[in-house]
Amino acid sequence: MTDELDLRASRARIVAASHARRRAIERTLHDGAQQHLVAISVKLRLAEAEVDSDPEQAKRTLEELRGEVQSTIQHLRDLAHQIYPPLLADRGLREALNGAAVRSPVPVDLTVAGDGMRRYRPEAEAAVYFSVLEAIEAAGGPISVWVGEEAGRLLFEVWGELAEGPALLIITDLTETTGGSVTVEPAESGGLHVRGWAPC
Repeated sequence: MTDELDLRASRARIVAASHARRRAIERTLHDGAQQHLVAISVKLRLAEAEVDSDPEQAKRTLEELRGEVQSTIQHLRDLAHQIYPPLLADRGLREALNGAAVRSPVPVDLTVAGDGMRRYRPEAEAAVYFSVLEAIEAAGGPISVWVGEEAGRLLFEVWGELAEGPALLIITDLTETTGGSVTVEPAESGGLHVRGWAPC
């Protein structure tokens, strides 16, 4: 009975985390990309009006629009990475994790062991990627990340300025739904050391 209750609680947390992420994406679309596109639309109308009356100003407005379009494209790319990163689907864990480390607001020392990380079951890749992403987003400072393969298991470790909180529950749930597991213990240098695996 306890196992069934734990399973129900785990599923409930996954659903809640999914709803929370979807709401965050909706807010990002509304407050970010949508507002950018509205502003671009307004400036395009201004540029149209300026073409005859002030061609030089029209050129300056169009130049500003070029920068705003690039900013909006990057904004949408960042959003796509939160949903399911194209790099993970197309090129695997190494490239996707490198991209996450580059975009991270805190320094990430990333090590991906092995021969370029072959492709794994999509469920295993997604569980490890999003577990690492959760840890990065919850980090209060520099962290280290290691990913590798051993004995038919896709392993990951994250340690550094991490603290107990919802992110650890999400990581646990993401990993256990694949048949893997997670352990959390104090890190030697402070913070936490998270170890997890998913079956390849």
